Amino acid sequence: MFTNILCPVDFSKDSERALACALSLARATAGHLTLVTVVDPLLNAGAEAAGAADTLHQQTQQELRSLLERSAAAGPLPGVPAVAVRIGNAAHEILAQAEECNADVVVMGHRHRPSLTPVGSGLYVNLGDWITHFTYAVHDTDGMHLMTMKNGHPAPFQETA
Repeated sequence: MFTNILCPVDFSKDSERALACALSLARATAGHLTLVTVVDPLLNAGAEAAGAADTLHQQTQQELRSLLERSAAAGPLPGVPAVAVRIGNAAHEILAQAEECNADVVVMGHRHRPSLTPVGSGLYVNLGDWITHFTYAVHDTDGMHLMTMKNGHPAPFQETA
């Protein structure tokens, strides 16, 4: 179903939880996983001024690989995940990476705003949170669905403007 899965991470606990979901999805669908993180342009400019831009890039790639190793300990993956480090505006760079890796789905969890939105030829999924929206995602034979708990019962999540 999903052949290319993109998981942006910012090394927060929320993005680690999204990575766990992306890993499960990759295992369930035999999809290829790409992890991406976006470095702030000011941080990169400071590293360049100090002559350490290559070091910043290499250390960030290593941190992505370490995060992936810790998170993927639950079982084998179908293939070797890719890691990417981009510089710029996070939203723009994530979308650019999604286009480059031909992502069918982007799984991320930092914003806490539940969303299931088509992006290009793929799908942007934000799991939201359990405190405000009580949201979670379900992937079944009909595709990906955002769900919520209402009065103690599962219900489809309705996105508000």
